[in-house]
Amino acid sequence: MYFKKVILDDISKGKGSYGIGASAVDYNPSLYKYLRITDISDDGEINSNELMSVDDENACKYLLEENDIVFARTGNSTGKSYFYNKKDGVLVYAGFLIKFTLDDKKVNPKFMKYYTKSYEYKNWLKSISTGSTRKNINAKMYGSMEIQLPPRSQQDSMVNLLSKIDKKIEINKEINNNLEQQIQLLFEEWFMKFEFPNNLNKPYKSSGGKFKETNYGSIPLDWTDGILEDILILTKNNIKKENLKDLPYLPIDIIPMNSLSIKEFKNNDEAKSSLITFDKNDILIGAMRVYFHRVSIAPCAGITRNTCFVLKPYDDKYLGYALLLCNEDRTINYADITSKGSTMPYASWKNGLNKMPIVIPPLDIIEQFNEIIKPYLIKIRDSGFELEKLTKLRDTLLPKLMSGEIDVSEINFDLNPEESTIK
Repeated sequence: MYFKKVILDDISKGKGSYGIGASAVDYNPSLYKYLRITDISDDGEINSNELMSVDDENACKYLLEENDIVFARTGNSTGKSYFYNKKDGVLVYAGFLIKFTLDDKKVNPKFMKYYTKSYEYKNWLKSISTGSTRKNINAKMYGSMEIQLPPRSQQDSMVNLLSKIDKKIEINKEINNNLEQQIQLLFEEWFMKFEFPNNLNKPYKSSGGKFKETNYGSIPLDWTDGILEDILILTKNNIKKENLKDLPYLPIDIIPMNSLSIKEFKNNDEAKSSLITFDKNDILIGAMRVYFHRVSIAPCAGITRNTCFVLKPYDDKYLGYALLLCNEDRTINYADITSKGSTMPYASWKNGLNKMPIVIPPLDIIEQFNEIIKPYLIKIRDSGFELEKLTKLRDTLLPKLMSGEIDVSEINFDLNPEESTIK
């Protein structure tokens, strides 16, 4: 296959441009969403629902548009990239990002999205930042980046194939998010509004069920008011680095925000100190800056750091209830207001979150609830494994396609990653 050597400037409309130098403010629907370096993940994605806003009269001059790609230009995030996706909404890009508008007559713009995931791109980053005390790549340096560009027909075929995998990943994430919302709503109906089925299979509160007043508030007569440590125990099983074996590593920044499922792990070579273990089905809460709302269920045994809470229910039957209780905004808010420290606040368990008032339902109600949510909870818990398979498939194909080692026509592709093969 013939590859043409170009530089990024050659396939862009004009030179790279720097984003706006403005401070972020709390999200406001009347303002533009603000895309910063910290909003871009290592795989080039963003969570548009978690972006802050920008309040600046010149913000409209820095809007991202179709075929735009931005690169992080400084710090440890140097080299991160994000290819603009309309589904993420209207975005203003920040000053530590550099934008290039790709010319769709000279390149398939999405080709560059995948190029920035390739070994070639990562090797270029290493070579250009060698020797720097602080990584920094300016617009001129990015613009002069050399790219081995395959024929347009091959670009289109590669993009089509890799986009199918990304679409499958996106659909799986949407299904997972929908399941999480469903079981969280069911939790609220049963345990906050008390609209669970009574023995006549009618909603308890609506059918005139009897209530009593407690420290928690008004609750069903045969329920108990208590505190969080009545159903959950904090575990701190320390482990030394030399004893990690094959346990996957889950630092706090990998626990997703506002999602119950773990989507990735890191190699435990990166695990250094203050390490603790967790077991499958443990509840994990990011305790450092707890307001980021990192609450998930462990899909397997692993290790994290003591910047996280590892919680177990005293009775396994209470797992689903306890997990969704921990995921409530009110629980995160309670953990936040009882945190210690100002610049880097840490949630406290003892004399903190453990004392949060809760309601404890009878076991028969819990068993009914579990019967309903169990298949959904298992799918949510294990969804990360399917995403990992799809991501590995994409990342295995990517360097082979980019280097010309294989052609798209050599791939027997199926959306089931276990059935996709290279001839």
